[in-house]
Amino acid sequence: MPENNRPPSPAMEVKYPSMRSNLRSAVCCLADEQFHADVWAQDLATPGNGWPFDDAIEVVVDEIDIDKARSYLGIVFLDEAELMSYERLGGEILKLIGKLGKDFDYRDAAPTDGWHAVVVAAKDLCALMVANQWAEADGPSIST
Repeated sequence: MPENNRPPSPAMEVKYPSMRSNLRSAVCCLADEQFHADVWAQDLATPGNGWPFDDAIEVVVDEIDIDKARSYLGIVFLDEAELMSYERLGGEILKLIGKLGKDFDYRDAAPTDGWHAVVVAAKDLCALMVANQWAEADGPSIST
């Protein structure tokens, strides 16, 4: 076993790592309920490490064509699990857009069941992408 106590993993790379990084960051903001309460619900300026609400939504549904998401496998998504999780999140956001229109804000979305479904889907994708980020870097070194 490697020095970091993790089994070896195959080389995991994507063609556009910066696009992947932006997606991961936006998705994790959508997943972070404390961030929602602290920033979006208060309509505060977004800190440098976060995304404004509308920008986070746009990164998910505008930068990747949900109908062609499979073509981003190896480009932005590392594996089938990430792709499927993205498709679920994108689908939930599109349902919300269908109910609220495309110009909704956090305060419009937050009280809806549709928003809860977006948050749950975002948490799943964020967890996958963050776990794979660690695998990409071969994880933190753990001394024994």
